[in-house]
Amino acid sequence: MEEKEPQWERYFTPEYTDIPAIFYSHTTKSPFENCISCNRPLQAHDTQYLVEKAFRQYRGEFSTSDVIFEYAICLDCAELMRRELSLSSLSRIQEFFDQRVDLHQRRKELRKNEGIDSKRWLQRCLITGEEMQELDEFQIYGHFNGNRCVYSFMPYMIGGPAVDEMTELLSDKTLGEIDRFVDENFGLPPELKKPIKDNPLIFI
Repeated sequence: MEEKEPQWERYFTPEYTDIPAIFYSHTTKSPFENCISCNRPLQAHDTQYLVEKAFRQYRGEFSTSDVIFEYAICLDCAELMRRELSLSSLSRIQEFFDQRVDLHQRRKELRKNEGIDSKRWLQRCLITGEEMQELDEFQIYGHFNGNRCVYSFMPYMIGGPAVDEMTELLSDKTLGEIDRFVDENFGLPPELKKPIKDNPLIFI
């Protein structure tokens, strides 16, 4: 199946770096190798895909964090998944983003200094501006082409409070489709699926 050109490529030329380690698989400690849905090899040249990871942080004397869930999905499968979501959910999420963040201005600000620093792109919640170290939970999103990270509107981080707001906008149909995706692709017992469904995947 032919790769679709992301809409943002119509407006500007993206930039690339090596894949930041935070987007590596927590299990293998290396870049994701296969699409979670179709098992397509992802490190092949010009294979585009998305990575989503959710973290829970524990602050205190010994600060640490856990990965709640992680997955990589090729653009073709991501598009198929989006088609299963309700139009009302997608419309509300798009309106939420339009009202809360100017992605073009954000990209312009992040590119002011020479060079690309992935930590700056993930430092603050895209929606609220809260810093990563102040959040109990957060999710990161990235777009990749083979073994390169694509800097367009992604990568970005969304904190737990903003994810909760977005979840409230999703219809029962969309939540059901996300549950189905988790059931079919994560292969976990119910007690381990619950943390994923409490921090739902957001197909943006």
